[in-house]
Amino acid sequence: MPLALLFVGNSYVFVNDLDQATGALFIDADPVGETLAHREATGGYTLPLHLADADGTNGDTPLREALVTGAQAWSWTLLQDQSQIPGFPEDQAEVMASLAALPGLDALIEANGGQTMLLMTWGRRDGDATNPA
Repeated sequence: MPLALLFVGNSYVFVNDLDQATGALFIDADPVGETLAHREATGGYTLPLHLADADGTNGDTPLREALVTGAQAWSWTLLQDQSQIPGFPEDQAEVMASLAALPGLDALIEANGGQTMLLMTWGRRDGDATNPA
């Protein structure tokens, strides 16, 4: 069975082809092994938005098909939140909403036979000018 990686994230995942770059690393490490890497990423998306796409709240979306209704089983699903949220205070509404979305996403991932991994976003060297607090 091939190693199958599903990246669910935002523009940092999409623009940088993180799924393909990571898949290539696994192939380089084990040239005879099989690796499949795929991404479902939308700029600015938060974990609650990904959950709504995956659980059917938003209808039949590409993420729902990839994670829930499709035939592909994913070894690992890597979740990346909107890039600013991890830097917000823990009691901020966006942080609490993201934390609340994690169990639902994890349950869908486990039901597909996979494991969940949180993909940390990188900080901005000089902070975020649009959210200085």
